[in-house]
Amino acid sequence: MHDPNPTPLLTVHTHNVGDAMVVTATGEIDLNSVPVLERALRDILIKDPETVVVVDLSTVSFLGSTGIAVLLTVAQSCRQPLRLVPSYPARRPLEVTGAAELFIMCDNLDTATEPVKNRASTIPEP
Repeated sequence: MHDPNPTPLLTVHTHNVGDAMVVTATGEIDLNSVPVLERALRDILIKDPETVVVVDLSTVSFLGSTGIAVLLTVAQSCRQPLRLVPSYPARRPLEVTGAAELFIMCDNLDTATEPVKNRASTIPEP
C-alpha cells in the first residue's frame, strides 16, 4: 500500500542564535535528501555571505558522501568558517574522509554559536 504522506528522510529548519544562522538537519542525508539541506544553506549565503553558519547535525542518523560534498562546497562559499555540530553517525564519515579538518567541529550548539573571540586582544604587548 502506498502512503500518500510519507515521512521525509530529512527535515531542515533555520533560525538565528545571536549573530549565527543555525541550520538544523534531522534524519538521513543522502543522495535523495541532500537537496533540502543544500537549498537551505545556499539561501542563507545568498542573503548574507558574511553570516556565521552553524549546521546542527546532532540529530542526523546518516551522512552519506553527497552530504559531505554539499558541506564542503558550501564551506568554500562561506566567508566565515562553517561550524558543524555532528552526531556520531555524522562525525564518523567526516573524520574517516578527513573532511572534519576543514570545518570547525563543535560538541554542542552552545559552543558552535559562541561569538568569535577577537584574537588580537589576547596577544601580549611587548
